[in-house]
Amino acid sequence: MDVACANCFAYAASQMRLLEKSSVFLCLNPYYVPVVELIPGSKQMRLKLIGTLAVAALLAGCANDHANTGAATGTGAAVQPSGPVPGSEADLVANVGDRVFFDLNQSGLTSDAKATLDKQADWLAKYPQVTVQIAGNCDDRGTEEYNLALGQRRANAAHDYLVAKGAAGSRMTTISYGKDRPTATGEGEDVWSQNRNAITSVQ
Repeated sequence: MDVACANCFAYAASQMRLLEKSSVFLCLNPYYVPVVELIPGSKQMRLKLIGTLAVAALLAGCANDHANTGAATGTGAAVQPSGPVPGSEADLVANVGDRVFFDLNQSGLTSDAKATLDKQADWLAKYPQVTVQIAGNCDDRGTEEYNLALGQRRANAAHDYLVAKGAAGSRMTTISYGKDRPTATGEGEDVWSQNRNAITSVQ
């Protein structure tokens, strides 16, 4: 009980004691509605009845204030979910990982790549309605033809691993962008290593 309500009930109690001293019987039912029994027939009775009603109004006002405060502060309101929508592209990126990386001129999967693909396979099993595309990419060294072929082998490697882990091949397509869609720009191994990848995206 907050301080304001405590003060209300303390004041109400003092009024009840005064009424009792005036030969008035007052009690509270489980819903805090005052019930009074008076001997009819005098001005004093009317004054006592008015006093009793005032106490009832005070208690009701306190209860209403408490309820309104709860509504204003959102007590009991449903909590809205936060974070990405389950089964979405954002969910895949945030909670699973959407890409695997390759060594220079290689399309074989590293242990880190397999660990990421294991999580992707579990995620695809959890959301069987989702279809994805796997895009193979390369750094900007080498010819266009060489990188398109290498990118396709990388996409195929990720695709085949997911199929081996139980994902339906019909839910996945592959494509190679070669060196045409780098995710990092600039020169040097730190940049090139980011662009040697296979990226899974929700369709």
